[in-house]
Amino acid sequence: MLIFITGIVVLCGFLSGYNGGVVSGAYSLLVQQFHFTPFLGGVVASALPLGGLLGSIFASYSSDHMGRRTSILISASLFVVGALMSGTTNHVETLIIARFLVGFATGIVTPIGPQYLSEIAPPLVRGRMIGAYQMMTSGGVLSAYVANQIISGISADFDVINRWQLMFALSGIPAVVLLVGMLFAPRSPRWLLLRGRNQDAREVFYMLGSKGAEDWGEKAVNTAINEERSTRGTCRWRDLIGPELRSITIFAIAIFVIQQLSGINVVIYYAPQILSQLGFALHETSLLATTSLGVVMFLTSIPALFLFDKFGRRSLLIIGLPLCGFAEILAMVPVYLENGELAWLGALGLCLYMAAFALSIGPLPWIYIAEIFPVQARAKGMVIGVMTNWIFNFGVVLMFPVLIASFGIFWMFAMFITTCFLGMCYAVRYAPETKGVPIEQIQQLFRK
Repeated sequence: MLIFITGIVVLCGFLSGYNGGVVSGAYSLLVQQFHFTPFLGGVVASALPLGGLLGSIFASYSSDHMGRRTSILISASLFVVGALMSGTTNHVETLIIARFLVGFATGIVTPIGPQYLSEIAPPLVRGRMIGAYQMMTSGGVLSAYVANQIISGISADFDVINRWQLMFALSGIPAVVLLVGMLFAPRSPRWLLLRGRNQDAREVFYMLGSKGAEDWGEKAVNTAINEERSTRGTCRWRDLIGPELRSITIFAIAIFVIQQLSGINVVIYYAPQILSQLGFALHETSLLATTSLGVVMFLTSIPALFLFDKFGRRSLLIIGLPLCGFAEILAMVPVYLENGELAWLGALGLCLYMAAFALSIGPLPWIYIAEIFPVQARAKGMVIGVMTNWIFNFGVVLMFPVLIASFGIFWMFAMFITTCFLGMCYAVRYAPETKGVPIEQIQQLFRK
């Protein structure tokens, strides 16, 4: 049962990755049809992260009051509606609304998907399960790139649907699977504990594979019962900046600022345009190179599943961030030298960046925020981290076309490179090691 539930919930990550990555191939087709200005192009691309920001705010309410499972069901429904709208419209305004709805759905599952997995997972495989969520996000990005490559190779639009419409509409298939699958998933046992439904929580833990009095499920129930604040207490927003939780909240915000300002969503959303700036002249060649980026990101995320629980979160974060920085330096060599013949070197740098990202600053913020907050503060705490993610995602994606037109790509990447090295310094000083620590005890690491 645990494998089945994990397989369904990670579709949230797949849909998040697909809907983010698909715009990279659809963007040039949309420009050809609607003749975007750089700013309008930014609005279309950033409708998803704007929806994500508002969806994450909604998630802070729905996660605690409706439950994790119900929240995911709402999100799955919005994914289906957004796919149908964007796959059938021929109007920019409707497309922006559709992308906003998809973003809203993504904003709901971005905190709640990893949270749900963290709350059903045995401690020894918790990092692996949440890592699987992030691996499927990478798989969604890759699937979007492959779909873009195949559909863009079609010589002309279909009679009844444009190529970019088909790119967007394909996301409806996994959305339907997610919607149906979650109907058979149980409620989060730790959410049940928060509601005082201790026996229901025990039954869910046993269904998930907990074996009895000395096993992880029963220990989680007993810990929650013994700590009244975990079962009966509530967390107000201002408690997140109180003395008990302040350091955890600051870390959750900082780790996502570092993630977003490392440049990942610029690469995911605008990869063909970036590769053109590096020297790839043909659009088809840029799409092929873009697909290569997705392949590297996905393949690297597979061994990452085992590395998180073997080597720990902190070590991978400290190693991965400078590797991201060095890879982006390599990517900018053809731009700095103004030599289009070195475009392959820039593509290699971007591939290395995607690999280092998938092993470190990509999945680790999601693993951390699913672990570090105590149960009564977890929903609101995760939303703070996720809102930070979406705010910076929205700002960077919205302004990238304008900033590139004004300042050029080199100075944008200089900011990303600087963030990676500053982020490494921050991780050395503040990142805790949560590998193998029971989820109810992790917040104590921030008191040391």
